[in-house]
Amino acid sequence: MKSESRQYDMVIFGATGCTGKAVIVEIVQTLESLPEEDRFTWAIAGRSVSGLEKALKLAENETGEILDCVKSFTDQYHTSSVD
Repeated sequence: MKSESRQYDMVIFGATGCTGKAVIVEIVQTLESLPEEDRFTWAIAGRSVSGLEKALKLAENETGEILDCVKSFTDQYHTSSVD
């Protein structure tokens, strides 16, 4: 499912918010249920690396999975940082 032009199939922006944290858990649970050939790559992005790490830790506690997800700090005021 990997796109030729993108590094990740999905990036969750705002992953430190309430909805973003719920999306992380949903992705982890979805990936667990998919066959290997249907799995996709994903990353999380937000304004605070420490906030992203906390969001992943929360998802790990909720799902019991160890998450090795790419974290990205995004400056929301500079659109070039999300290209």
